[in-house]
Amino acid sequence: MLLEILSYLPTRDSLNLSAVARPLHLIAKRHALSDVYMFSAMQVLKICAYMLEDIEERLCWVRRLTVCVWYNMSADTRDDDDPRGIKLSAPHLAVLLEHARNLTYISIDPVELFLNAEQRIGDSLAALCHLQKLRLRQIGSGDEVMGILRRSCSNLKGLTFDDHKNLVSFPALLSNISVGHNVQSLEMDYYSTRRVPPEPVMVSQIQQPSMRCLKLPFDMISMDACVQVFPRLRVLVLKGQSSMSGAPAAKGACWPSLDLVKASITAIRQWPITCPVHDLSIEQVLAKPSIQVQWNRSEDGELYIPIALDLIAATSPIVLELSIMTYSKLSTCFWKSIAGPGSRLRCLRIRLCEFDTASDFHASLSSWMDIVPPILATTESLKYIRIHIDGTMVRSVGCVRRTHPNVPPAPCAITPSFDTAQEFSARIIKHMPFIRLVSVGFRHNEFWWWLRSLDSPSGRPAQLIAPDFGENIASHLCSLQADIGSP
Repeated sequence: MLLEILSYLPTRDSLNLSAVARPLHLIAKRHALSDVYMFSAMQVLKICAYMLEDIEERLCWVRRLTVCVWYNMSADTRDDDDPRGIKLSAPHLAVLLEHARNLTYISIDPVELFLNAEQRIGDSLAALCHLQKLRLRQIGSGDEVMGILRRSCSNLKGLTFDDHKNLVSFPALLSNISVGHNVQSLEMDYYSTRRVPPEPVMVSQIQQPSMRCLKLPFDMISMDACVQVFPRLRVLVLKGQSSMSGAPAAKGACWPSLDLVKASITAIRQWPITCPVHDLSIEQVLAKPSIQVQWNRSEDGELYIPIALDLIAATSPIVLELSIMTYSKLSTCFWKSIAGPGSRLRCLRIRLCEFDTASDFHASLSSWMDIVPPILATTESLKYIRIHIDGTMVRSVGCVRRTHPNVPPAPCAITPSFDTAQEFSARIIKHMPFIRLVSVGFRHNEFWWWLRSLDSPSGRPAQLIAPDFGENIASHLCSLQADIGSP
């Protein structure tokens, strides 16, 4: 029972508890050891030595292991041929994996270098019997990883791979996970668009009826093939963007329905989703004026509006998330098109955007609050609105911008404040008689203000509520199981 209670504590808190509470020392220590992180070669050496000193009372309690060795070792211990210490630490990691028989999750980054330094790591990964989730980053050609999947003794349920060299064949990967595994979640990453068109997939040979969640670059597989290979998919996240050049894909087969779809507008041009979707998240800023983005490519948000409207009409989402400018002209061409009695919309998450040099963003937001909420009020099913105010957009985006810690924060066209959040929330509640919950937040400010509408003889005042309480209400309203009749 105590172990069950302690399982709700972060492992760091459990470690502290084990040091100060003698009666709980052993139980708290076991929970603290259940989730282990190694972020440098020296940590790999020290933690492996500690675990292997007492395998039964230390290593056997490890369930999750994360190894991420990215930074160089200190100058006094660094080998020029092995600056990160991967060759030095790999044999120790291999020994630990040989004895870590109770692991259910493991993440290794960069796995290509670890496998090249010590072959036993791949053998140990394949020999694990209770592994459920495997996350391997920087996998190189993928040949070693394919071998691990073919030989794995575990019934893997979740896989995450980072194909940083753009060398892995997606059809080959599917064929290696189609036998002996019950993969329900697959996530793939790579760094640049590479497959136009995607590699052909032999659908009849690699069907994955167990797959429920798929997160991958949109150009890795065609939508038609994806529908056939993953017929019972529930969650689809399409990564990456492209230019608007070329013809969009023709509408074809689709799933009966999906729980969640998240994609950029340019990805949707190649993946015309036409089935009902519970939660739809549209990336890229709608109606953003044409700007210069990376690698001399331009981006025009005006072109996204009709694609977004077609997608919303085809999927009829219950939860909708989008980013959009605050222009008043959008009240007719966009907001009136998604609102109305026929809409299923229950939760709306909006990021209202403006460039960081704008001098009248507050006035634009104020005008938006007077124009758009009365339009949305025609959607009686709408119960929750989240407003994310972002006045930090730039007109030209470089490859690297404001990522160095010594660079000051980005300028913003509006100053975050509770008064602004309360003002906008009150106006939304005033205009929308069916709304129950409003949350307002600002870019680069992690705090959100949550306000709940109250019915009273004097009107519908907005009551400020605790963030945890607001998040619980929002989670319920946005969930698949929400009972809108409940208080």
